[in-house]
Amino acid sequence: MIGPSYLSVSQVNSLKTCPRQYVFKHILKEREFKNKNLLVGTAFHKMLEGKDVEAELKELPAEYPHRAVLKKMKRVYEDATAQLPKVIAREVNFRVDSGQFEIMGYVDAVRVGDDGWYLGEEKTAAVIDENKKNMLAFDLQICTYMYSQAAIARQVGVDKPFKGLIYTATTKPSEKVKKTETLEEFAARATVETRVWKVEDTPPERIKLIVETEFNWAQKTKQEIEATWISSGENLDAIPSNSHSCFKFNTPCNYFEKCYGTKPVVKGPSE
Repeated sequence: MIGPSYLSVSQVNSLKTCPRQYVFKHILKEREFKNKNLLVGTAFHKMLEGKDVEAELKELPAEYPHRAVLKKMKRVYEDATAQLPKVIAREVNFRVDSGQFEIMGYVDAVRVGDDGWYLGEEKTAAVIDENKKNMLAFDLQICTYMYSQAAIARQVGVDKPFKGLIYTATTKPSEKVKKTETLEEFAARATVETRVWKVEDTPPERIKLIVETEFNWAQKTKQEIEATWISSGENLDAIPSNSHSCFKFNTPCNYFEKCYGTKPVVKGPSE
């Protein structure tokens, strides 16, 4: 049993985080635990696509008005993006063969305007980090989209000039529901905003360097891990773990219990 024949940004991130995470996620294909933030993000994207979000809502805490909050997030997002080039496609799959490796993935949106077309990256966040704006042109996910823009254009049938990428970040409310208010009242006062940034005029040479450096490393590392996995008889103990990645911001890795055979102990801020 080995992982996918292609590479993806998700695989690169797993390989960087921990070799065992790559095994659990991409070889064994273990179901990944979805925390509240991930479920809200998934539901938000599905709402933008016009898809049903009941599966995500059922996994979220019942005492929180996620349905009303998601509707508000969608409304705020639509208001903030009303003047942008029109979305003509969402969740567009692409596959690119560089000759050295094959990349597979999907882009959140494709936007087309009078002067050209844009890729769309749409995120949800607890807070908006202004420093993120300056790092977008170096982000592997975004660089991978731009590296693959010709294949994406063919996929959706766009023949206009490629202009760049439009990045949107929509916040999830941090307020708590008061016992004295209705869910509608909470949704009305909940703070939500959408920030829009454009990534344009990124030198193609830099995009190529970032993507090919990262994916060539991932190709080599993936092959080494898979060879060890097979030669050891699929023995997890033969795969090294990165203990520095077991917890991130006091949140355990989604595969912690499977990796160590015990539930993680999460300490509070005063412990």
